Amino acid sequence: MSTSDQRPGTLSELAAFIARSPGFSDVVEDLLRGKSAAIDGAWGSSCALTIAALAEKTPECTLLVVVPTIRDADELADELT
Repeated sequence: MSTSDQRPGTLSELAAFIARSPGFSDVVEDLLRGKSAAIDGAWGSSCALTIAALAEKTPECTLLVVVPTIRDADELADELT
């Protein structure tokens, strides 16, 4: 069954859904090895959701998130809290 066939039924299942996405485990492995990783194309609340999923999988890592503007940073901070 593909990831798209296993859609989350509730909001609380979304981070786990993202964590099963193709390529996500590669990003997690890189971060845990002390390497950098980039995820391009995440926008809106999907960006915050991806950060939350990464933070859950890599609690010992510091995540640096770069966004284009202060406004984007403020909006992202609001979505994460």
